Amino acid sequence: MIHVWYTEEQLSSPPSLLVLVYPMIQPNVLFGLPTHVRLEQIEITPSEVILSLAADTSEASCPLWKPASHRVHSRYTRTLQDLPCVGKALRLLVVVRRFVCTNQGCARKIFAERLAELTSIYARRTTRCQETLAELGFALGGKAATARSAQLDLPSSRMSILRMLRHSSMFVYYIYSGGFQVGRLVAHSSFPLSEFPKWIGLVP
Repeated sequence: MIHVWYTEEQLSSPPSLLVLVYPMIQPNVLFGLPTHVRLEQIEITPSEVILSLAADTSEASCPLWKPASHRVHSRYTRTLQDLPCVGKALRLLVVVRRFVCTNQGCARKIFAERLAELTSIYARRTTRCQETLAELGFALGGKAATARSAQLDLPSSRMSILRMLRHSSMFVYYIYSGGFQVGRLVAHSSFPLSEFPKWIGLVP
């Protein structure tokens, strides 16, 4: 069951938007969430939408030893920034389970389940959010991307965007002429360097 909560301020006057959830509609499809993630609650505030999520699987595999474990040790909540939704910031509260490894020789003993389709280890943003910020950084540069991200309800610092660029599969080739930068080419890491002169018009 999905509960939609309103703040006292919203309840004091009729809400401008009525949210209806039909059983035949998959919430995961509406929000673009992985199929193995279960949406448990939606909270709407004047400034953001908060989704409470949990993994919809009964087991998880140890990153060191592949056999799956069903023994849940504990749980904790991860907070992730996601792409904006209906003009509001979108925040995910994901309940992550810690499992006990079934391998007696495992040095880790206890491990947390991975959410590979949603985010990466230790990340504070979803993968799609990081990719969007990285694209902003490539297109605008660090300082301008920071200002633009705030306008898009994706607040991020200049250094955070630069870190995302360093971990991205994209590269920026700067073009200089007479000691001045005259342009730049953004390309994927698989872009062949031998084709670079053709792209900037140095050879036919």
